[in-house]
Amino acid sequence: MKEQLFYRSARDEGAPKLGRAVLRGVLQGADLAVVHDAELLGSELMTNAVRYGAGEVTLTIHVQEDRLNVAVSDEGTAKPARPA
Repeated sequence: MKEQLFYRSARDEGAPKLGRAVLRGVLQGADLAVVHDAELLGSELMTNAVRYGAGEVTLTIHVQEDRLNVAVSDEGTAKPARPA
């Protein structure tokens, strides 16, 4: 199975919750531990994009055979600040 999905959302507090629901739907039937980890990862990344990013937030889910890639981006152009 090979599938790639893009979910775009406004940068608001509800985005992480909707992102978890999208991941849960895409991974329906997968190992529950994988679903849990993917939801946690996606939610954390989306929360960071909502808090610190700019513009729309995009959740990208790429499933191929036994691999899963979850990425989140926003429309901001600023680079993350390095800790002091």
